[in-house]
Amino acid sequence: MRIPAVLALAFACLCPALAAPAAASKPAVSGAVILSPSSTHTVIGELFELNAVITKEAHQKVEKIILPASANIKFSLAEHKKGAKNDYARFELRFFDLGDVEVPSPEFVISSAVVRGEPFSVFVKGRLGEAEAEIKKLRPQKRGAFPKLIAIMALLAALAAAYYFLRRKQVLASPEEQMSPEDWYASALDALDRNDPVNELLDGLSDTFRLYLEKKRGLPAIFLDTSEIDAELKKRAFATEERLKAVSFLRSCDLAKFAGQSFDEREINKLFKDAYSFAGIGGRGSL
Repeated sequence: MRIPAVLALAFACLCPALAAPAAASKPAVSGAVILSPSSTHTVIGELFELNAVITKEAHQKVEKIILPASANIKFSLAEHKKGAKNDYARFELRFFDLGDVEVPSPEFVISSAVVRGEPFSVFVKGRLGEAEAEIKKLRPQKRGAFPKLIAIMALLAALAAAYYFLRRKQVLASPEEQMSPEDWYASALDALDRNDPVNELLDGLSDTFRLYLEKKRGLPAIFLDTSEIDAELKKRAFATEERLKAVSFLRSCDLAKFAGQSFDEREINKLFKDAYSFAGIGGRGSL
C-alpha cells in the first residue's frame, strides 16, 4: 500500500516543475507608446507631423500599425524604423475641421496585443488656401537671379490656380437662369457620372448639395467645411432632423474625399437617395 502513495507524492512534486517551463514559454506583452505632435495648432490643408516611440521587450516586435479612420483627420504613415528595444514611427496628418480637434492614437499590434498612446488635442485655427499655398511654393528668395521674373511667375501661377478653382466650381454653378433651385438640383444630380472613382463621385455629390444650399437658402456652403455648415444650419433654424441628416450625408462624402474610405454600390445608392431627398430642405420659400 505504500508504493502507490510514494508514486502519487513524486508525481505531485514533478507537476510544478513541468508547468513552469510551459508558463515561461508564453512571453508577457509589455509595451508603451509615447506620442509627440509637432505642434499644438495648425490650419486646414497644412501638413502636421506626429512622432511615436514604441517601447517593447527585445523578443517582441511591432507586427502591424493601424491608422484611425476619422472624417476630420487624414492619417498616413510616413516612416517606421524598427529597433531591438524601441521602434520609431512618423505620421503625417491633415485636418479638415476648424476648432479644437481631438486626435486619437494609431494602434500598434505588439505580439498580437494592441497598444495605444494617449490622445491629444490640436487647435485648427484657419485655412491654407490653394492660391496661398502656390505663392508660398514659388516665393522668390531675397538674393537670387531675376527676382522680378520669379515674382511675375509666382503671380501667374496663383492666378492660374484661382482660375482653375473657380472654373471647376462654375461647371456646377452655371445652370440656366430660368430654372428653379429644385429643378437645377435634380438636373445636376442626374448629370453625375456614377462610373467615376468613388472619391470624385462623392466630391461632386457633396459640391452639388452645397451649391443647392447656396441657391436655395443663400448659404455659401461651397466655401464652408462640414462643421461650419452645421453651425449655419443651426443659426438659420433648420429643422433638427433635416440638419442632422444633412451633416451626416456631408460627413460620409468627406470620408471618401479626405480619408479615402471605400463605399460599395448599396452605400452609394443610399447617399444618392439622401441627396435627392434634400430637394425641399429648409422649406420651399424664396431665397
